[in-house]
Amino acid sequence: MITGGVTLILRPINILASFVILRLLNPDEVGAVALAMLLLVTSNLFAGLGMGMAVIHSKIDKRKTAFHAFVMMMASATAFFLLVFTNVRFFAGLLGDVTIAPILRVMSYYILIDTASTIPVSLLRKELKFERVGVLSLVAELVYTAVSITLAFMGFGLWSLVIAKLAFVSVRTILSWLLCPGWDWLRVQRWDNNVARGLLTFGLRSTGSGLVAYFHTHWDDWLVGSSLGKAALGFYSKGYDLTNNTMNQLSNNVIGVVFFPSYAKIQDDPERLSRAYLKSVRLVMLIMVPMALGLFSVAPEMVFVFWQEKWMPMVPVLQIYAFMLLTRPISENAAPLFSSVGKPQYNMLAGVVLIAVMIPLALILLVQGFVGVAIAVVIAHLVGVMFNVFQMNRLLPGTAKETLKIMLPIVGVGVLMMSAVFLAKAPIQQLIGGDKYNLFGLMSLVVVGALVYLPAIFLTQRALLTEIIQMVLSVLGPRLRRIGFAHQR
Repeated sequence: MITGGVTLILRPINILASFVILRLLNPDEVGAVALAMLLLVTSNLFAGLGMGMAVIHSKIDKRKTAFHAFVMMMASATAFFLLVFTNVRFFAGLLGDVTIAPILRVMSYYILIDTASTIPVSLLRKELKFERVGVLSLVAELVYTAVSITLAFMGFGLWSLVIAKLAFVSVRTILSWLLCPGWDWLRVQRWDNNVARGLLTFGLRSTGSGLVAYFHTHWDDWLVGSSLGKAALGFYSKGYDLTNNTMNQLSNNVIGVVFFPSYAKIQDDPERLSRAYLKSVRLVMLIMVPMALGLFSVAPEMVFVFWQEKWMPMVPVLQIYAFMLLTRPISENAAPLFSSVGKPQYNMLAGVVLIAVMIPLALILLVQGFVGVAIAVVIAHLVGVMFNVFQMNRLLPGTAKETLKIMLPIVGVGVLMMSAVFLAKAPIQQLIGGDKYNLFGLMSLVVVGALVYLPAIFLTQRALLTEIIQMVLSVLGPRLRRIGFAHQR
């Protein structure tokens, strides 16, 4: 619950940063940094060797697993850092734009800094200290927002994003070490090949599925950037960021952080696993449906009001990717469950299916520009979701039917909300006057959507909402009493 609250705080912070940055920077500047990050995040994925998930999953003494995992990870990260740092022009050419070589050289330090946080964060997750994970994520995001906005106002251009990303990862790493529950695992130990082999076996399987997931998440960025240029990637990547990075944050901070360790603790009880999985699907759909269909409804007005004409080509991408938010929660909920029961290969299989659909379809639709690529990606994700539902039903029989029963009423309420917003556009336009929407008009549309969605969802999902409210009160109640007691003293 704490982690979910932090996620709900983080997303408005991200949107605030995007609001300012997109007004101050041009699409080609945003695209250049996005292109550089493709290589760095790819390097991090390889450098990590899947050790984070391996440490959480392992039942061996955490001091042994953490030490061995940390040594192997940092050795791997150092090798990747040196490879990128000494060959920036080669990798820039591979990405399709040699002008980003200076960006790659500076940002190559990201590999080392980010890898250093993996084990401390994994230990926090293993011990279910989600409040601490939430704190370090929140503080790091605040630092990123402050640095990027300040430097952008000072005229640093794309370097405001570069420096802000390094500041983000540095703060996150420092805090992860400060909040880590003990450093005794850092003491030099006798090397145990059996421990290392076990970690690598699980970790590399997780890395394989992670690599497939990363490929199908970012291959389209590379295709757009290398084929259509930095400006096109700027529109495309920000359209994706404003939609699916919401899902990524929910995945990283709620689904992956909370549900993976929770699933791991009940991995031998299929009935409890089924209940936990279906509850997580219902909770995430409850949040994502209004966000997805609401964003689709107000995308043109939102882009014009916040970012003006220069970013209007982003609107179709926003609307197309909004629909992907309706299906991704199912896959994102399945992924940690597959890993927790020792079947990360299921994630890899789903990714392979998705890639097999996405690559040929994206190449065919590339003639339609980045909008065609976005359509291909959404279709591929829909196929991947159906395959994941099939795999989940094999693992936990009956979940496919229950998942559909969960989705239909929530999506139905979302469609009702979307219809109301579209019907309200013309009257609100007449009310505010002129031929363009302003902030008042945009907020009026949001209010209309909320007035339709909230009562309808309360009527159809009353039991779940009551449970959520009780969970919030159970967490906040003791804290509020302690605050009141301290105030009385």
